[in-house]
Amino acid sequence: MAYQGNSPAANFQSLPAVQRFNGTGSATAFTLASVIPNDQSILVSVDGVTQDSNAYSVSGTTLTFTAAPSSGTGNIFVHTISPVGSTVVPPDGSVSTVKLVDGAVTQAKVAGEAINESKLQVSNSPTNGYFLSAQSGNTGGLPWAEASAGTILQTVSVLTTTQASQTITTSDTQLGLLTKAITPLGANSKFLVYVRWFGEVHSSWNVCFNIQMNGTRVNINSGGRGYALAMPLVTYGVQADDNSTPENANFQTLVSTSSVIGTAITFRAVVDANVSTTLWNNRCFATTSANYERGTSELIITEVAA
Repeated sequence: MAYQGNSPAANFQSLPAVQRFNGTGSATAFTLASVIPNDQSILVSVDGVTQDSNAYSVSGTTLTFTAAPSSGTGNIFVHTISPVGSTVVPPDGSVSTVKLVDGAVTQAKVAGEAINESKLQVSNSPTNGYFLSAQSGNTGGLPWAEASAGTILQTVSVLTTTQASQTITTSDTQLGLLTKAITPLGANSKFLVYVRWFGEVHSSWNVCFNIQMNGTRVNINSGGRGYALAMPLVTYGVQADDNSTPENANFQTLVSTSSVIGTAITFRAVVDANVSTTLWNNRCFATTSANYERGTSELIITEVAA
């Protein structure tokens, strides 16, 4: 006959009706065959005497007496008088999408993490740097895709306020502390590199600024001093006042390279001079007045998807 009334909340598991244990006169704990929900779910007797529930306690599968039962063979009798519920685990792959309430899977439930830290776990392994792309009409799920060309992937920067001098020679010299490494998120990305320098070229304006990528100048011209991306912006005719008149240079360039995901690239601003000279970073040469200008310098690198 079909089941009538409300369905039970859990399945019943088969339990032995009777369990017997041998008392030792010293042991107080005995292991039952199944988990027992509470003290009232079993009937216990020792040497044929039914025990009050205050004489024992049960936790999980452990039956513990307040006093050790006497020694004897099978003299401890345990009878289960209540069925025990068991957790029903559906077979793998048996729960379909139609069994889930719309909107039931929230960010808070994904991977069991807080909403602001949740992740969507997928079984396949995408290429590093790919992202999940939503499809119109929910027909294609969330496939992995590359960022569209021109998409900004990340930006890193370094800003320095250090006021210090350095000697500039005809070979590439790192400009102040303007160096920064970036680890590409995409393959064959482009990098927009921006430099803003403040300082003073003491006693000579014949200096050129450039950018290196992994030790090699980028986007240079050919011949003579054609490798310059920029030169200091100075006020014409004030070289006699070069002790207290700072300069600045702002320049940027887009670098195309066969970058590898996860392999760091180091960019640095460099400076060259036709003669050995002194460069002051973030300040002018003179220090005799608090009114003389001080500034900062910065290097910004933006990765752009190819």
